[in-house]
Amino acid sequence: RGEADKFLLLQAPQHAESVAMVNVLPNLDAEHAWPSWPLWPKVEDASACRLMDSCRLAFNFQQRRSLLLYGEMGVGKSVLCREFCAHFSAPGRLFAAGAFLIDEASLDKLPIALSREDLVDAIALKLLGELVERQPVLRDKPASSAHQGGWERLRATARYLDDAGSWLFVIDGISEMSETSREVLVSVLDRLLTATSRLKVLLTSRRQLPASGLGGV
Repeated sequence: RGEADKFLLLQAPQHAESVAMVNVLPNLDAEHAWPSWPLWPKVEDASACRLMDSCRLAFNFQQRRSLLLYGEMGVGKSVLCREFCAHFSAPGRLFAAGAFLIDEASLDKLPIALSREDLVDAIALKLLGELVERQPVLRDKPASSAHQGGWERLRATARYLDDAGSWLFVIDGISEMSETSREVLVSVLDRLLTATSRLKVLLTSRRQLPASGLGGV
């Protein structure tokens, strides 16, 4: 684990940088290359540049468990993340067990008076909610009890996903969260990476963040 890799999203990669990633996803130009997969809808306006950026992410995830994608507002981080999830979360692909995404607005609307322990549980329940909403089959799995705390329930569900294959969690806009919420979120993700072996984490930010903990947050 350790500090996540970071790279700045500014422009399409040069051909020389792409050579090593040719085999990451075969038949990129074929019409049937985009999967029909219920977790994420087909991306109708996918561009060749963003597709290559997705391949660069996939290549880096073969070597790292966490990545930080940063760039100014409007450069396309969120769109890229959604296309990446759509393309790589089909059966037989990089994240066969699923790709899940939650944005900072969903995570930052928590009561500020919560204790740290309660905030951990509240954020864990937010993450768990995205897993269940995106993958409804998880509702029927007796992986955890409703009487358990948010963290215990998230960990149990994460371990079930781990058994199903590699999976991805995207946190979009982590730099826009309050400092307290961001710190606790990073702690939860760090614990989640420790409790699992096949989870990958992608964070997006409008700026490069200080190097401390997961994703350099």
